[in-house]
Amino acid sequence: MKITLKKIVALLLTIAIFVVILFNINTTEFLNYFYELNLLFFLISFLFYVPLYLVISIRWKVIINYDYKISMWDSIKMCLAGIGLNSFVPSKLGELSKAYFLKKEGVDIKRAINCVVFEKVLDIFTLCVLFLLGLLTVNKFNYVFGLLIFFCLIIIMFTILYFKIDFLNSPLSKRLFWFLFKHKKIENMIINMQGFVFELKQNKIRLAAIFLLSLLSWLVQLSQIYFLFLSLNYFVPIKLIFSLVPAAILAGLAPLTIGGMGIRDSALIFLFLDYASPSLMAGIGVLLSTRYWVASLIALPFLREYISK
Repeated sequence: MKITLKKIVALLLTIAIFVVILFNINTTEFLNYFYELNLLFFLISFLFYVPLYLVISIRWKVIINYDYKISMWDSIKMCLAGIGLNSFVPSKLGELSKAYFLKKEGVDIKRAINCVVFEKVLDIFTLCVLFLLGLLTVNKFNYVFGLLIFFCLIIIMFTILYFKIDFLNSPLSKRLFWFLFKHKKIENMIINMQGFVFELKQNKIRLAAIFLLSLLSWLVQLSQIYFLFLSLNYFVPIKLIFSLVPAAILAGLAPLTIGGMGIRDSALIFLFLDYASPSLMAGIGVLLSTRYWVASLIALPFLREYISK
């Protein structure tokens, strides 16, 4: 795997943030949480990988089956191969590699990119919806929540535009987004995207199934995270799992560190200041990062298989 300056910077930034966190928490208290780790809850949390990968793979199969008939096992392998890159690139950009894997299977690269972009748009959209709904259950607001609410509203608006606006045939959209049509490559991308979205809208059942599977994937992940909290003997209120944890995950989507680590941990510490000690939340952050590393280790054999094809 080629080592680029961007990857080195992301790695150094990740390490730097962790060092800053460790110097600003009670390390004795931090280590004690792991000495008293509840192994039962910890193991239960890892069992959630099975339904999580199953749901993600079913969704991917439903998305691409229009262009490429794929078996359930091949869908699982392709999704795991993409996850395998997540711990080596900023944020969760590793999963974008699925477009490359589809191309190697004979799918047109433009169609493959549309499949991946649609999956990620829906992923972020459903997370934003969960965050906004969860936020209604907590009496908490600060500038960070303000920024996240603004970000979520932008994402929701973008998603609605993605599905509703006919960029090619609407005079209004051409006037509003005239700068996009000045570049032939971008115009071709819009044409391909519009064709892909049109096909999705033709099959409402398929579209609804993809949306529900995206929602279910986040519910499974939040359930897994809930048990990680329990493994450190913190019986966190469910409403915080559905409000503050999605906020931290959204912060971790910033493509600055490896797998969002460091940024996500800092966000957890800040968001839970009124509910838990920084040492405890640093421990939760480590377990969340472990969750990504373990997922990547599980996925590495499948990544190797696709790269070697």
